Amino acid sequence: SSAGAWEHSYSSFYSMPELPVDVLGQTMIDISSHEFFHIVTPLTISSKEIKEFNFNKTVLSKHLWLYEGSTEYDSHHAQVWGGLISPDEFLERLADKIKSSRTQYDDALAFTELSKESAGTHAKQYNNVYEKGALISACLDILLLEKSGLQYGFKNLKHDLGVKYGADKYFLDNDLFNEIEKLTWPEIKTFMLTYVQGSKPIPYEEYFGKAGVEYLAKETTNEFTLGASEFGRGETGEVTLMEESTFNSVGLALGYKKGDEIWKINDKEVSVTNFLKIREEYFASLKETDTMKVTVKRKDTNGKETILDLSVPAKKMPRTGEHILRWKTNATTEQIALKNKWLNINCK
Repeated sequence: SSAGAWEHSYSSFYSMPELPVDVLGQTMIDISSHEFFHIVTPLTISSKEIKEFNFNKTVLSKHLWLYEGSTEYDSHHAQVWGGLISPDEFLERLADKIKSSRTQYDDALAFTELSKESAGTHAKQYNNVYEKGALISACLDILLLEKSGLQYGFKNLKHDLGVKYGADKYFLDNDLFNEIEKLTWPEIKTFMLTYVQGSKPIPYEEYFGKAGVEYLAKETTNEFTLGASEFGRGETGEVTLMEESTFNSVGLALGYKKGDEIWKINDKEVSVTNFLKIREEYFASLKETDTMKVTVKRKDTNGKETILDLSVPAKKMPRTGEHILRWKTNATTEQIALKNKWLNINCK
C-alpha cells in the first residue's frame, strides 16, 4: 500500500498507514512540515508553468529544486531551528540525503533538465528532488549567510521572492536566476548556473565546510555490530531482519534467520522509533570482553512464534561508511559563528 500527502490551496490531504502513534509520530512531523511549507513554494512563489498550469499538455518548470527541494529543506531546517531535533540529527539527515543522491541517482544530471523532464525522460530521477534538491537549498543557505555577514539566509530570500511575486504573479522560468542575483549577489547566481543549471556535482566539503562541517566520501572504522548491515520495518513498527546477504559474521554466529524480529537488545525492548538510540547506547557501554545479547521473535512455517535469546562475544568489525557529515573539532571562530546562525543554536 502507498502513503503520502498533498497540499492544496486551502487544505491538506494525508494518506497514511495505520501504525502506533509512537511509530508514526516523527514521520507525521516530517510530512506535515513539508506540506505546510508548500504554501510558500509553489503556492506563492512559482513560474508561469505552475500558476497557469496546462492540464491538457505536460509543460513543466525548470525549478523543482525550489518547489520540492527547498520545501523539503525547510521542513527539516525548521525543526532544528525550533529545537525539535538536535543539530546532530539534522546533520545526519543531510548526510543521508547526500548518500541517497549520489548512490541512487545521477549526480551529474543538471537539475533544471531533471525538472523539465521529470514526468518523461528523467522520471526515474524524480525522487532526487527530495534529496539533492534539499541539499541545494542547504548550500545556498550557508552561502547566503556567509556573503551577508550572517544577516541574510535562504528564508530571507524566499521571503523577498514571495513579496516580489505573491500568489497571483509568476516569474518566467528563464529569468529566475537573474532575479535571485538582483536580490542577493553574483556568487549566488554563479552557484545556480554551476550546480543547478550545470552538471557539476556540488562540492559539499566546500560549502558545508563554511559552517564547520567535515564531509568524507568514505571512511573505515572498527565498530561493534549487531550482526546485519540493514534492518527492515514490519507492519506494526517492529525491527526485522532482511535477506541473509545482509548478515555479517556476527549475525551468522548469533544464528539470525531472515524474517526474525529484533525484540530486545540486552533485555531492552526495541521498535523502529527507538532502535538506533538503544543500539547506540548499548554499544557505548559495551566492551570486547562482554557478551552481546539479542532477543528475537521467530515464526515457523505455520506462523507459530518462538522467542529466542541469542548471544555471542562482542566483537568490533571494520565498517566503511559513505558520505559522512560531522562537526569539525578544529572549526574556526567564523565557522562556528556561521553554524550557530544557520541552526539558531545560541537562541534556544
